[in-house]
Amino acid sequence: MTIVRHSLVAAAFVGCATLSAPAFAAMTWGFQQPGVCSQNAGNANNYGNSWACGGGNPALTVSGYSSNGAGSTFVSAFTDDNGGSGFGVKSSSEGLNATSPQHAMDNDGSTDVLLLSFTSSVILRQLQLGWWSTDSDVTLLRYTGSTSPLANSDLTGLTTAQLLSNGWSLVGNYGTLDTTMSNVNAGSASSSWWLLSAYNSTLAGSTASANGRNLSAGDDYVKVLAVVADAVTPPPVGRVPEPASLALAGLALAGVVAARRRTAGGNAALPRLAAA
Repeated sequence: MTIVRHSLVAAAFVGCATLSAPAFAAMTWGFQQPGVCSQNAGNANNYGNSWACGGGNPALTVSGYSSNGAGSTFVSAFTDDNGGSGFGVKSSSEGLNATSPQHAMDNDGSTDVLLLSFTSSVILRQLQLGWWSTDSDVTLLRYTGSTSPLANSDLTGLTTAQLLSNGWSLVGNYGTLDTTMSNVNAGSASSSWWLLSAYNSTLAGSTASANGRNLSAGDDYVKVLAVVADAVTPPPVGRVPEPASLALAGLALAGVVAARRRTAGGNAALPRLAAA
């Protein structure tokens, strides 16, 4: 019986620890769904526009950039809402009236990227393309710098090579994706800022293949339909314990006291039984 009582007490303390453990909540942002994303007023329908997307907490803002040619720096692009196909990117060299396939996020003559800015850290788990043409290789990066990448004119003024020396880290390359939900970020890395790019060899390093498929630049045209992420919620710091935690801790303490009293009582009775 003593072992059982101690097990219950231990379970109570485990319950207390569980209440303060980090929580993970999976959420999906479907860019094609009416009402999920709305264009912000600033630069609406022009280069430098952005989209505010609901679907959960934290909130998500999507914006586009493009580096027009090898060695050139990123400039603000137009994030194009293609309805049921998802988001594409139109660079300033392609023009606002660009048609298929240049209205997609592509690497034909320039590197198009979509910046996903969450209001708190998330673990990006999956992405889904709504459309692709010719090829559909994608590169994913996350921001690991100490200050916000949005503090100094967003990504403008940086080349693709300079991204990697300014806080951006390669998460993975994914070859020939289709329009089903695809798993990414196998290492469960987290960040508040993520970059999705049509495959770029500078960002990808020496990687020539991914998920058993060859990677190639210059012929990838994709539109991003949805992303799935786990919001990372850390335990409260410096806060008074919640009533449920206090109650459970009190129950555990009471169990310890009761166990000790019963054990002491049982030991006192043993000599009388032996004498009989």
